[in-house]
Amino acid sequence: MTACPVSGRAPGPYWPIAAWESERSCAKPTFMKSHLLVLGLVLGGSAAASVIVRDPRAQWKAIADRLFTTVVQVQRAEAQQPFARGSGVLIGNGLAVTTLDAVASRSGNGMVQDLGVLVPDVGRVGARVVDTVPELDLALLLLSSEGKSLSAAPLATEVPAAGDPLIAMGSSQDEVSVIGMIVSRVSGELFTLDSNKTADSRFWGGPLFDEQGRLAGIQLASANGSKAVSARVIQRMLDRRGVAPMPVN
Repeated sequence: MTACPVSGRAPGPYWPIAAWESERSCAKPTFMKSHLLVLGLVLGGSAAASVIVRDPRAQWKAIADRLFTTVVQVQRAEAQQPFARGSGVLIGNGLAVTTLDAVASRSGNGMVQDLGVLVPDVGRVGARVVDTVPELDLALLLLSSEGKSLSAAPLATEVPAAGDPLIAMGSSQDEVSVIGMIVSRVSGELFTLDSNKTADSRFWGGPLFDEQGRLAGIQLASANGSKAVSARVIQRMLDRRGVAPMPVN
């Protein structure tokens, strides 16, 4: 896939702020635009002398270009009105992960049964909750049969370490947005994140990808800083269903 031209500014204390569109978004879209907005990639701390990064912007852009089709908007219908409640990510085998908050009923009485995910360049695909981890605010969704052939993100096998750079991706009605983040603190399966940009509710339930393009975690709904849960929890949910994760390419 060839991307449209990238615009940016010279590197400073942060990685360059850039905006780009994938080749698909250059043409008129049918459903959700395949539009990526990179708001900023934060570079925290000093690099080790042995590490040479030739073009970090190109590296992260390549990861985002490859994986943005795995980012979905979670939609639910209550009182016959569909509305969005966050993002999610496709993980293969017709499954997706999001936050429990994204699928909870507004009335507080359980979970919404009429769910769907809006997939870039595909449209709305039906979904239902098949597993949850309430203490970590995660929900596993099983998509309708058409979801089995969709792109999927591979899982990281370890919890990110403090100082690791990640990219957060979130979906709105007509675009997938991307911001750079740095892991600031790790506590068990949970970790907090810093960024020079605000990760608003579009990113809640959305994926965090590492430098290898693996799903490192899911960003949680939080009004007090950015928090996330590691992909190892997702692996345990898959293990309960006897499902193997997507391999890393």
